[in-house]
Amino acid sequence: MRESWCHLSGCCEQQQVAHVVPQSELGWWRAKGMSRYNTGVTATLDDMANAFLLCADLHIAFDAPRLAFVPKPATNGSMRLVAHVLGSSPELELLYHNRELHPTAVGADILYARFAWSIFPLLRAFLESDTDRRLTLRASGAHLADARGFVAAADCERFSTAANWRRSQSPKKRKPERGPAGKTLSANEVERWFEGIGHEVREV
Repeated sequence: MRESWCHLSGCCEQQQVAHVVPQSELGWWRAKGMSRYNTGVTATLDDMANAFLLCADLHIAFDAPRLAFVPKPATNGSMRLVAHVLGSSPELELLYHNRELHPTAVGADILYARFAWSIFPLLRAFLESDTDRRLTLRASGAHLADARGFVAAADCERFSTAANWRRSQSPKKRKPERGPAGKTLSANEVERWFEGIGHEVREV
């Protein structure tokens, strides 16, 4: 990477290369053809379009994930990419919440994928409450909502189960997972229930 400073703090020491789409999601990266956003000719995750420099402590926070980067309006009405602190962290909030990200080669599409990947764990309590939820689902073949827009509690839990299963398994070591009522989820079923960031789930 040509730059030699952290793209959030601006500091010039203790920088590390942070991957936006993490190495654990290599299978999803390939399946979704995300390399089309790369600036180089390779199809790997190690491209400037998927990486930027962060200080070591911010890299840890980003991978936790306790930080995400989202577009927010500036005072002049334009949009800017800023850090958004996930969860409670007084120090991170004081120093970096809503702080603008210095320009990088990372595209908005990849940052959006990372944002969705980061917030899915925050939906776990909402999705695993044994309650039908009214959701908007955007994914191929996702016809789970009833006429009122509600998704059954068991299906909501399967979204959460699949999301957390994907995060905890490396692409080479994935095993069958147990879904609600003890039903085994195969790798193909998990991919169908949670198409990586292909699902957009939000409360209506």
